[in-house]
Amino acid sequence: MTKDSDTNWPLITLIYIATITAATHLGKSPPALPSIMKELDVSLVAAGWIVSIVGLVGATGGIAAGLLGDRFGHARLMKTALIGFVIGGTAGAFTETATMLLISRAVEGGAYICAAVASPSLIAGLASDRDRSLAISIYSTSVPMGMTIAVLIAPLILELGGWRGLWLAVAGLSAVMFILIAIFVQPGQAKRAAKGQSFLCDAWLTISTPGPNILAVGFMTYTAQWTAVMVWLPTFIVDQRAASLGLAALLTAPVIAMNIGGNWFGGVLMHRGAPRWLLMTVGTSVMGLCALGFFPEFLPDSVRYVLCLAFSFFGGMQPASLAAGGPVHAPSPAQLGTTNGYWLQGSQVGQLLGAPSVAFVVTTTGGWAAVGPALVIGTVINIALAQWLRKLETRRP
Repeated sequence: MTKDSDTNWPLITLIYIATITAATHLGKSPPALPSIMKELDVSLVAAGWIVSIVGLVGATGGIAAGLLGDRFGHARLMKTALIGFVIGGTAGAFTETATMLLISRAVEGGAYICAAVASPSLIAGLASDRDRSLAISIYSTSVPMGMTIAVLIAPLILELGGWRGLWLAVAGLSAVMFILIAIFVQPGQAKRAAKGQSFLCDAWLTISTPGPNILAVGFMTYTAQWTAVMVWLPTFIVDQRAASLGLAALLTAPVIAMNIGGNWFGGVLMHRGAPRWLLMTVGTSVMGLCALGFFPEFLPDSVRYVLCLAFSFFGGMQPASLAAGGPVHAPSPAQLGTTNGYWLQGSQVGQLLGAPSVAFVVTTTGGWAAVGPALVIGTVINIALAQWLRKLETRRP
C-alpha cells in the first residue's frame, strides 16, 4: 500500500494534459467538415464516417487496448498512442482522397482508444489510496475539456491554414506531448500490476465479473444520453426557433462546458466519501427529469435552457464516479487496464448509438417531444445499475 504523500500530482497533471490532447483529435473534425466536404468532394454520409470512425474503433477495440496495456505497460501504451496521433494526423493532412482521410482517422481512433485506456491506469498507479478516486475522477473531465478546446481553437486555425493546418497543429501538439511523456513518465514510475494470465483469460475474467459490466453499461447509457443531446441541440435550436447556426453553436458550447464542472464536482464528492451509487443515481435522475422538460414546448425558453445546463452538469457526476470504479471493480490489479478498456468500450458504443437513436425517434414521431421519454429509458437502466453497484460495494470490507 502507498502512503498519502506518494501521490505524484505533477505526473498525473502531465498525463491529464496528454489525455486532453487526445480528445482534441475527437473535437477537431466537426468544425472542419464543411471545408473537407468541399475540397475532397465528400458526401454527407462519408463526412459522418470521418467523425464517427474514431468511436467505431473504440467500440470494438477497448478491451484489446486494455489487454495490451496490462501486458506491456500503460506508459508504453500511452507513448504508442501519441505516436499514432502524430502519424494519423500528419497523414490525414496530406491526403488527397476521402478514403485515405478515413484510413488516417481510423489510425487516430486506434490511438485514442489506447490513450484513453492507458491514462486512468497510469493515474491509478501514480496516486495514493486516499487520492485515487479524486485523481481518476479529474481524468474523466479530459474528453469534454479537449473537445471544448478544439471547438474554440478550430475556427482560428481554419481561418489561417484551413483544415489541413488544423490537422497538422493538433498532430504537432501530440508530438510535443509524446516528447514530454517520454522524458518524464517511465514504465517503473507508476506501480505495475502483477502479470495477468493469457489474453483470453484476462478478458473472460473481466467480462464475467459483475462490477466491470455495471461500469460498461452505465457508461454506455450515460454517454448515449449526453452525446445525443450535445449532437442534436444545435439542430433542435435551429429547427424550433429558426436561429442561426452561429447562435445555436454559441448556446451549445456552455452546455458542453457544464459537463466539465459536473465531472469536477463529482470527483470532489467522491474524494470526500460520497458513495459511487449515490452520485450515479443523482446524476442520471437529474438527466432524465431535465430531458422531460427541455424538449416539449410548455416551458419558457429560458427555463428549458437552464434545464439543458443542469442536464450536462449533473450528468457529469456519472463518468466521475464510474471511471473511479475501475480500480475498485477490476477482478485483480492485473486486469485494471482490461477493466478500463471494457468500460471505455461501453462508452464508445453509447456514443455511436445515441445520436442515431434520437434521429430515429424524431423521424418516426415527426417531432422532438418524444425524445425526452426515450432518453429516460437510459435513466431507468442506470438507476437499477446504481442499486446493483450499491449492493456490491456494501459487501466489500
